[in-house]
Amino acid sequence: MISEKTVELNLTTEFINWLSHQHNTPYFAVGPTQAQEAQWGFDAGVFGGATGALIQYKRAYVNGTTWEWKLNRTKAKDQLDRLQKLEAAGHAVFFAFPYFNTLGQIQSHRRRLLVHTFWFKPSQIMPTGGPNGHHEVRFDSATNKWSVHSDQGSDMPQPVSLADVISSIDNAHNQLSELARSFNEIFMDDLEQPPNSETEVLASTLSGMCIIGRGVGTQ
Repeated sequence: MISEKTVELNLTTEFINWLSHQHNTPYFAVGPTQAQEAQWGFDAGVFGGATGALIQYKRAYVNGTTWEWKLNRTKAKDQLDRLQKLEAAGHAVFFAFPYFNTLGQIQSHRRRLLVHTFWFKPSQIMPTGGPNGHHEVRFDSATNKWSVHSDQGSDMPQPVSLADVISSIDNAHNQLSELARSFNEIFMDDLEQPPNSETEVLASTLSGMCIIGRGVGTQ
């Protein structure tokens, strides 16, 4: 069974290579530290020009026809809540649930891993008791049914298509300047906690990428 880091490395590589080729614009990835990931809720940001997306990858656990991905395995157990808030603020945010779980499958699906992945917006995952706490997203490949479980299970919609993910990234309204502003509002003011250096670093990074993106787009 592969690690979540293996999923992240391979999918991010394919994503930035494919986007760079299709858009003739250099795309790149920004990855938080483990401490930052626990606070911010995502594994990688994929950016090019002045737009981009935040992605949280999850490794798959497979038992027969049941595929399972575990959510909110951080100390605060609020990763889903934070990503839902960022999506609600109008940003491209996705969970990536790989439909592969071995090194052999990674090798055989190389350069096609993006289409062997299920993509979900955080708003599509609505546990019965709310977003906080431990949850498991499950897919039954025999019935094509999705559900999310904590104390109780509840149905989920089908994933969005890869084309929808790309469209969200390319949306002209998906601006990094607005994403930086949302981070200030959500992560600095959330739960009345004071600003901290971890959040300020990301806000500063995003602001810098906005300037870089505008430069790339005008060349």
